[in-house]
Amino acid sequence: MKIKRLDYILIGISAIAVIGLILSCLNMFLPEHEYGSKGFDPFREYYTNKGIVLIFIARLIFWLTVCILGINWIKNKTIRLLYFNFLLLSILIIALLQWFELWYGSTFYYGEVCDKQGLGVPILSIVLQIYIFLRLGIKKRTLLIGLITLLIIMNYGIYSLVCENWRLYHDFYFPGTNIPIL
Repeated sequence: MKIKRLDYILIGISAIAVIGLILSCLNMFLPEHEYGSKGFDPFREYYTNKGIVLIFIARLIFWLTVCILGINWIKNKTIRLLYFNFLLLSILIIALLQWFELWYGSTFYYGEVCDKQGLGVPILSIVLQIYIFLRLGIKKRTLLIGLITLLIIMNYGIYSLVCENWRLYHDFYFPGTNIPIL
């Protein structure tokens, strides 16, 4: 399977994600926590929660898998089908981990900043799911557009169903930040 421009973008995102997650994990494991020790990090309790730490470590492992497979793909300009399927599975797991963090963070974290954690609609998860559809090799353009539209509606619909119970913030955020889009 040949590499496409979309794949280069994903590999670049994976490299950025790996660097960011390594820094986040280092900050979580440092005894003083970069901001928490100074008393002004409102998210310290959230990011030091053992479940959230495990989610971040799992996310790091799968992003690292995507990055390594991607670098190998760039180097060889082709990828074996088994590795490509493993890459798609890793991407799907990363997308699902964002939903799992939404559930876990809102269910088991009871801090005062629950509505300000940036846990809005999981846009990165939707983008990763769209990537999977684009790389599945669906030839009919109308079917592909219909599936992507259905995917977006389903993700937003699920979010709408759980946002009250999970006490989620109702704005759209840039992925991985608490900067509102709308």
